[in-house]
Amino acid sequence: MICAEGGASLAKMPGGTAWKAKYDAKYPNQFQVYSPYTYDATMLLVDAMKRAGSWDPKVYIPELLKSNYKGVTANIAFEPNGEMKNPAITLYTYKEGKKTPLN
Repeated sequence: MICAEGGASLAKMPGGTAWKAKYDAKYPNQFQVYSPYTYDATMLLVDAMKRAGSWDPKVYIPELLKSNYKGVTANIAFEPNGEMKNPAITLYTYKEGKKTPLN
C-alpha cells in the first residue's frame, strides 16, 4: 500500500530542523505536526500585508498571489489560479506495521 500526504518531514524542509529548535526553546512541549505550516502561512500573510501597505483583504490578496516567500517549509509561490507552485508531497508505505516514507 502507498499513500500520499501533503507536506514533508521537518528534516526535509529547508529550515525545518533549525526552526523547530527555536520553536521548542520558546514554546516547550507545544510543537504539533502542522506548526511550521501555520507559522509559514501567518508569515506569508504578514509579508503580503506589508507589501500591500494594508490589512484589507481586497488590497493584500493580489499581493499574496504574487508571493515568492522563502518559508520554513518551502519556497511558497502560487499559480495564476491560486494553487501552490511545487507543493511538497510525501509518499508513504507501511513496513512491519510502521508508516515509512518512500521519498
